[in-house]
Amino acid sequence: MTIKEVESRTGMTRPNIRYYEKEGLLDPNRHENGYRDYTEQDVRTLLKIKLLRQLHVPVEEIRALSEGTRTLNKTLDEHLKEIQQERMTLSLAEDLCLVIRQDRVTYQTLEPDRYLSRIPRETPRERAFFSIEQDRVQPVSHPWRRYLARMFDFALYRVFCILFASYVLRVHLSSQSGVLHTIFSMLLMLLVEPLLLLLFRTTPGKALFGLRLTSASGGRLRYWSGLTRTMLLFLSGMGLCIPIYEWVRLWKSYRACKDGEWLPWESEDKCDDAAVYTIRDTAPWRGFAWAAASAALLAVICFGAMQSQLPIHRGELTVAQFVENYNDMARFWEADSVLTMNQDGQLYLSEGELGSTFIFASIPVQVEIATEDGFVKSVGLTIESTDQGKHLSTVSDTHRLLTLALAGADVPFFSSPTPFFRSALYEFASGSQLDTGEARWRGFLARRSAQARGYSPYYPGNTFLVPLDSGTQDFHGSFQLIRE
Repeated sequence: MTIKEVESRTGMTRPNIRYYEKEGLLDPNRHENGYRDYTEQDVRTLLKIKLLRQLHVPVEEIRALSEGTRTLNKTLDEHLKEIQQERMTLSLAEDLCLVIRQDRVTYQTLEPDRYLSRIPRETPRERAFFSIEQDRVQPVSHPWRRYLARMFDFALYRVFCILFASYVLRVHLSSQSGVLHTIFSMLLMLLVEPLLLLLFRTTPGKALFGLRLTSASGGRLRYWSGLTRTMLLFLSGMGLCIPIYEWVRLWKSYRACKDGEWLPWESEDKCDDAAVYTIRDTAPWRGFAWAAASAALLAVICFGAMQSQLPIHRGELTVAQFVENYNDMARFWEADSVLTMNQDGQLYLSEGELGSTFIFASIPVQVEIATEDGFVKSVGLTIESTDQGKHLSTVSDTHRLLTLALAGADVPFFSSPTPFFRSALYEFASGSQLDTGEARWRGFLARRSAQARGYSPYYPGNTFLVPLDSGTQDFHGSFQLIRE
């Protein structure tokens, strides 16, 4: 029979039944899928336990009875003596209350020595349990440890989503949606955390604080039970990360956990099998370990985000790899230029798009790629225009993208890209096409020249050129990046 049927037959709650199973008083059969199959003998055993517990017989003595190391008569004889002694103590307490009341004393005039002398020094041994309602594994409190462990786990999934978007989907961090990060992190956590609990009974964050999660019987938490638990945690514990509501749920969960109450995702009323927390210790070093792991996680996301801004191919490049690098950087940086590079290394305007590089003009762009031993040695770009009466924008990401594709590939995967992005070479390539000169960085030389006639800036200092009413217009610009 199922546990629901056992609850109905015995009048016990599911946590009671799981507790007695964990204490070794019950050993139900299990199906291949892990579900318990209770027998009539199990029901009779539970009813025996219920009877003895209502007689205030401790669980330890009931276990001894079931193991045959004690007899029922001996247990009841000892228990009767304790009940009689307890009855005498209660009777004495009643008499003392009546005497103190008849003496009409106040708290200020109460003389305790007069009454303490009437109380015998020997009292019945303390009872740990007086009701089967308390016969269940008590929840682990430590709300801050549990919260920090949860946030560390959630941060792990969030970092994975960010790096996946940066390296696989090639979306710049500044263009990634925080809302989508949260949604996909929750989905990933929903699928992965139950698997971790099934295999290891813990998660990385919980392991840092010595926390483990098992079923009420002490075994591994089934995947579907873990899945249900995580879903309820998102709903009741984290408020689905909805602003304000999330903090309300966190505060209520904190208060309940601190007061030693069972949280919604730990209750067997909501889950098929209650998830029981255990904690190995509360050593101070665990807090330092969590702080160090969090700092390492922050370093990973910072370093990973910076590395993702560089091209996919590194080191010396073939022409095909250089072309892939250029187009990858154009997509990743969402560059102003919509010029795409074909397999021959030539730039062209994508069909149906209007390039912000050269507005209202179709200007031929020539790219020359020189190779040595099969690898790209230099890249040259030449732009010439003699179109009359056309507006011209000299702001373009083309030079920067060429530099990222070739010189950026010289940054090793596991080194910091900061020196490259702060280099004079990168700043020079990111400037206006009207800026002439040259710059170097780690064996790379960039040169640029520009000549414009018959144009004037839209306003002083602006790089958008407007044709003059009189005279002819022509523009010549070149950019060359050389691996020395």
